[in-house]
Amino acid sequence: LAERTTDGAIWAMEPEGAPSTVTPTAGDGPGSVPWGVREILLAIAVIVGGVILASIPIFLLADWAAGDKDINDDPNAIAIQFVASAFFQFAALGAAWWFSVRKFRLNWSALGLRKPVRGMPWLPFSLAASALLVVGAYGVLLDAAGIHPDTELPDAALDNTLPLAIIIVLTVTLAPVVEEIFFRGFVFSGLTRRWGPTIGAVGSASLFGIAHLGNSGYFYVVPPIVMIGAIFAWGYYYSKSILPSIGAHFMFNLIQVIGTLASR
Repeated sequence: LAERTTDGAIWAMEPEGAPSTVTPTAGDGPGSVPWGVREILLAIAVIVGGVILASIPIFLLADWAAGDKDINDDPNAIAIQFVASAFFQFAALGAAWWFSVRKFRLNWSALGLRKPVRGMPWLPFSLAASALLVVGAYGVLLDAAGIHPDTELPDAALDNTLPLAIIIVLTVTLAPVVEEIFFRGFVFSGLTRRWGPTIGAVGSASLFGIAHLGNSGYFYVVPPIVMIGAIFAWGYYYSKSILPSIGAHFMFNLIQVIGTLASR
C-alpha cells in the first residue's frame, strides 16, 4: 500500500512499528515525510512528561542551593534552574529523532538538515530582519496600550558569570538548532503532510509560542513568537531546508541577548 502526501510524494505504508526504508532526497521538503500527527503528539507527551519529572529534583536542588535566599536571588540556584531549560532542549531533540529518523530509518535530511534549494545567501538575513520587525512593531503596540509585561530575567542571572554563561550557551547556540529541528523540521513537516503548509505553519508556530511561556508576563510575548515561528516555517517551506531558519534564529537570539545586556 502507499499513501500520497499533500505535495504528491508517495510513501510506502508499512505495519505499525515497521520502519520505512525510504530516504528523502535533497529536493524533498515539509510534507514529504512519513510521520504525522500521531508521532507529533507522542513526542509532545514524552517531552512534557520528561520535563515534569526532571523539574521536581531540579527545583529541590535549586531550593537547597539557595539556602535562606530566594531562589531568584541566588546565582547558583538560578544556574541549576536553567538545567531544566537544557533538559527541554535535549528532550525535544531526542523526541524528534526518535519519532522520525529512528522510527522510519531515515537520515537527518528528513528533518530539513540539507542544503537549501533556493534563498541563499539572503534568506537567513531576511527571516531575522522580519522577526526583529515583528518584535519591534509589537513592542510599540504594547507601549501604546500602556502594557509593560515583566519578562526580565532575575538580576542575579545577568550579574553573575555562571548563570549568564548558561543563558548565552542555551539561547544563542543550542536553542536555534534544537528548536528549528523540532518545531520546523519535525512538527511543521508532520502537520503539513496532513493539512498543508498554512495549517502546518499556524499549528507549529502556536506550539512554538506556547513552549516559550514562562511567568505571567510572558503571556504577552506569545503572539510575536507565534508570528516568528510562522516566518521561520515559511523559510523552511521556501528553501526546503531548516538551515536558513537556524541561521535566522541564531541572529535573532544573539541580537536579543546583546540588547538585553546593553540596556542594563
